[in-house]
Amino acid sequence: GQIHRGKAEGGALAPFGEALDPAPTALAALSEGRLAAISGASIVILDREKGKRLQALPLADAGTALAADASGTWLVAGTARGTIAVFDGEERRELIGAASKKIHEGAVTALLFDPDELRVYSTGSDGMSPARLSPVMRTPPSRKGGYLRSGARSRSARLRRGSRFRRSLRRTVDGS
Repeated sequence: GQIHRGKAEGGALAPFGEALDPAPTALAALSEGRLAAISGASIVILDREKGKRLQALPLADAGTALAADASGTWLVAGTARGTIAVFDGEERRELIGAASKKIHEGAVTALLFDPDELRVYSTGSDGMSPARLSPVMRTPPSRKGGYLRSGARSRSARLRRGSRFRRSLRRTVDGS
């Protein structure tokens, strides 16, 4: 399958980058000119300018949904069997797996990062409630009114905040 791109105001779409097999099913814009695409049981990270493959991230099974936070440094993917996988690129250019947990009994159908907090909502086809929102990441109390809302913190403050968030994320996802 081929990703295509074109101008929002109209005109022809042009093929972008290499063809992916299987065909991409979800896209998310990342920081530093990158694009994430779900292709089967992996996420392919591409350069948004040239379409060059930069990284591939494995998923537990076929991906169904994808979202990036407002800063483009956190990425979350949902799978056909209800797993949500979180990837962190806050302290490095390459994304690394931060946490993964089965949240839904069926496919994850949509994901959304909260614009004010580093929190993810998910919906699933698990029959419990078709529009159920499940927070899977919670912001530590020290983040309220912080970087994502104001954009005014220094790099060192963001890195310290990122470490606290990863510890909080592990506790939330692992249930400890």
